[in-house]
Order: sequence, then C-alpha cells, then structure tokens
Amino acid sequence: MYEKVEWFLQHGDNTVLFINGHNGHIGKSSVAGYTCLGELLSDNLGNGYYSIGTDAQETQFNSQKDNGEFEVLEVSNSNDLNSQFPNADNGQYFIDFTSVTSDEVWEQILGSEQSITTLNVSLSGMQKMLKSAYTVTITPQDTFDGMIIFQSVTPSTVLSESR
Repeated sequence: MYEKVEWFLQHGDNTVLFINGHNGHIGKSSVAGYTCLGELLSDNLGNGYYSIGTDAQETQFNSQKDNGEFEVLEVSNSNDLNSQFPNADNGQYFIDFTSVTSDEVWEQILGSEQSITTLNVSLSGMQKMLKSAYTVTITPQDTFDGMIIFQSVTPSTVLSESR
C-alpha cells in the first residue's frame, strides 16, 4: 500500500491525499507488531502526514460468522479520552492535538495510555466478553495527530450479492 501512496504523491498534482483506514493501519506507530502504512508515511513525510484516529464509547458493528453471514454485535469502551465530551454535538467531536498542547488536563490524557476500540472482521460471543479482543492500548499523542470520537456508532448495511 505504501508504494501506491508514494507513486500517487510523486505523480499527483500536489493536492491533498485523504486515506481512510483502520486505526491500526494509519497510526504513526504500529500497535500490532508490524510496520503499518501510517508509520511508513510518518517516517518518510514527517509533518506532511497527518494521522486522524477514531474511537467510540458504544460500537455496534457487523461481525462475520463462521458461515459467512453477518450479525450485529455491540461492544462498549470508555477511557479518559472518549469520555471528555458527554454532551458533544451529535454525539461526536474532533480534537486536533496541537490545539490543546498548553492545557494540562489534555496533556495528561493525550500522553497517557488509552484503550481504544479496534475491530476486525469478526468477534465471537466469547471474545466480546474480553476487552482485549476489541481494544488496543495506545498513547494518543504518539499514535495520531488528532482523533474523531463518537459516543456511539452503528454498522453499515451489508448488501446482498444479488444486487
């Protein structure tokens, strides 16, 4: 993936490139034991790469079952970061970490480990009971430049193959 982004940056017209991806792929440091796209971009582009992570307190998502069908599951995760704005507009907020560098409370939150929601294609009922199966621990300021936080998210609609 990095090679594709690099090619576009070399052959593009200097417009902003927006990459949508899983927190584990776009973070500036890897949380999964491999060198992720965000880490490569951060190393090679420096401040030219701006990484935005996401987290939610309540997450409903499509989990793929062994037979290939999907079921909606729900997990909850609360941390010091995602519980800062319980009355945010529309249940969501964005924080640019550079905008709060002089605030002691934010410095403490962004500089300390936070357990954020991270999901893959499937999560079994038993895994749902283990927070470590659907969260990863990060230090926000070391991983992202900002974050979008949701109070709750709902799954996308799975379309049938006959469409």
